[in-house]
Amino acid sequence: TPDYLKRFVGKMVGATEAETAPPGKLLAVLPDRWKLAYDEPDKGVDAGFAKVEFDDAAWKSVATYSDTLDGQGMEDKKTIMWYRTMIDLPAAPARGALWFIDVDGSATVYINGKEAGTSGKKRTAFEVDGSGLQAGKNTIAVRVDHSAITELFLGGILRPVYLVEKGK
Repeated sequence: TPDYLKRFVGKMVGATEAETAPPGKLLAVLPDRWKLAYDEPDKGVDAGFAKVEFDDAAWKSVATYSDTLDGQGMEDKKTIMWYRTMIDLPAAPARGALWFIDVDGSATVYINGKEAGTSGKKRTAFEVDGSGLQAGKNTIAVRVDHSAITELFLGGILRPVYLVEKGK
């Protein structure tokens, strides 16, 4: 068991520990439950899925890290997936970043309707610039290209997303 954990989550844990170590700081863990929609025709950017005012009420509410999509009865499709969540901040972080531990697919992250950054290789931790965050409500949208399924057949956001304050 320790070897398994080290092999599959050790790099993620180590990278996250380094990201949040002083002078950096963990400010918040984003919610486990996000709204999810499959976007097979890949029209979400044009349809405004990342915009603050977009109405995602018809989207499915899913857990991102406490359960797999399959475990929630969601199909693991080879397609584009969109996630949305809201976070309410008492103040805008001075040097904030969103830290994604594990996304199965290449990701593009939007903060309040504006592109904030992209992932590198899938299933590798990455951060995006949080300068678009503001005091009050913030909309986070993530477009995940899951058109090439990995050997684990998980799909989408798999681990917690953190709001961190970057060190100097």
